[in-house]
Amino acid sequence: GSRRMTVEGLAYLAYAHVDVHPERFKHSALPHSAPMDSILGLAEAAEAAGIAGWVKGVEADDKYAGYRLELERAGFQRTVAMVVEEGHPLLHSLPAWLDDMPLPALFEELYKGIVTLYLAGAGGA
Repeated sequence: GSRRMTVEGLAYLAYAHVDVHPERFKHSALPHSAPMDSILGLAEAAEAAGIAGWVKGVEADDKYAGYRLELERAGFQRTVAMVVEEGHPLLHSLPAWLDDMPLPALFEELYKGIVTLYLAGAGGA
């Protein structure tokens, strides 16, 4: 990967410092065997659960009126921070492959999934 992109990602994490509430995670809660299975499964589950409407509800919730205002100019990053803070069972259910897959294979499968998403998005733009 690009060293500059790594530095940018680390800088963002340090700047945003969004707590992900690790105590909420449920390991091996999803039976997916590979990242692409999770991507497809989460897309289907998100649609069925009405996640888009749920996110809009989180954004409109008065308790987030003054939340992370330093991220307001960043647009979607503030929404991500609010969603992570609010939490949702779909976000906390970890796939089995995350615990079971050897790290080199995990990174290769993640790479394939990300490239597939990128190409699907670029083609649909």
